[in-house]
Amino acid sequence: EKLNNKAAENGVAFTIDYQRSFDGRVSKLTNQIKELIADGYQLDYVSVYSCDKAQPPQAAHQALNQGCHDYALLLGILDAADLSVKELQARGVKWGSLNDTKFLKITGSAANDSSLALFDVQMGRVNSTGTFTEFYVKLSKYDAEKDMYMPFEAKLNFPETPDPDSLWSDVWAEAFKKSVEALLKGEGGVPVSFGVSVLSFAEQALASLS
Repeated sequence: EKLNNKAAENGVAFTIDYQRSFDGRVSKLTNQIKELIADGYQLDYVSVYSCDKAQPPQAAHQALNQGCHDYALLLGILDAADLSVKELQARGVKWGSLNDTKFLKITGSAANDSSLALFDVQMGRVNSTGTFTEFYVKLSKYDAEKDMYMPFEAKLNFPETPDPDSLWSDVWAEAFKKSVEALLKGEGGVPVSFGVSVLSFAEQALASLS
């Protein structure tokens, strides 16, 4: 944060090459949510669930490495809805006696002055159907004339068709390629503050788990 502020004083902007943001479906959904919020919808719920095909226990805890990609997806949606994380709770299933988890679940809420949303982030180290990410978003808008809420829901699966042999490089192949191309051109980066938010979320998750 200090580095970012110093850069701003000297007219320099730091950005982060956030790979998932280069996926067409993710960016389209993010923009759609911004439009829905502007039209009076409110974000109700976000869920991100991911699994590695086969990842052994690591010195870097699951909450700090595998989770960061999922946190970024979640925080991208919360930002689009103008919400900030208010509280979270993490629970994990330990991998034997090692200081790591094989399955981790984080639940929490995000809010602003006028609305509240709930979220879940789940992640597993091993999975029989291959590497995947499931992304679900729910919004609603009150219709006074009908005295009913109008829902909006979206679910994205990566990959779209389950593949028991898939790895992250397969699931997000196109996004990875586009992010590298953008990085070489110095384009398409996200603010450093977004990266700080992701790391802060990871630290809060690990603290809750501990």
